[in-house]
Amino acid sequence: MCALDWDTNNQRYPATWKWLRRRLEYSWTWFLGLLQKDLQVSIGGRGWVIVSDQQKGLLNAVAMLFPDIEHIMRHIF
Repeated sequence: MCALDWDTNNQRYPATWKWLRRRLEYSWTWFLGLLQKDLQVSIGGRGWVIVSDQQKGLLNAVAMLFPDIEHIMRHIF
């Protein structure tokens, strides 16, 4: 799992990452909860965007933690 951000040169860099053995809903909820706290994302996520693939555990975690966020789903290579 990885969260990307942009630096002052408008280039992407990994803001945080975590290796997991399994991609379970619990793991996604834990990761996104920490990310929400660290980035101070408002309750519901209004004004933020998540780009992800359609992994079921991730979809459920996003819906639970960020019901108002814009969620763009793409197959990520």
